[in-house]
Amino acid sequence: MKNSNSDLIGRHGNDGGDITIQNNVMEQAGMGGAGVHGDYLQVYGPDINATRILYNTTVQNGGITQGFFADNTKSAEIAGNTFTGDFNFFVSGSGPNTNPAALTGAFNVHDNYFDPTQHIGP
Repeated sequence: MKNSNSDLIGRHGNDGGDITIQNNVMEQAGMGGAGVHGDYLQVYGPDINATRILYNTTVQNGGITQGFFADNTKSAEIAGNTFTGDFNFFVSGSGPNTNPAALTGAFNVHDNYFDPTQHIGP
């Protein structure tokens, strides 16, 4: 997936279900110009049973992205990913206007590689 105007993947819909993003190269999110940011994953709306983000490579040179926003999920695993380039954040488990109470299971972030040379936030 490459050169999106804003978010690469957006989840909208009803409660339930799972999200699995695995074995992808994701490049250049949020390329819509000044004031636009694109997340690799942005969850809008209801709770999700489980989120799995596994073995992906992200590349960001220009534009603005906040990484993977795995909000409103009951459990998550973010593992084996490689994050490179300029972005504000790598992952989020509960951003603004989300439901932190949705998290009832484990939220595991492990064995990822983050290139710290060009990012702005933690």
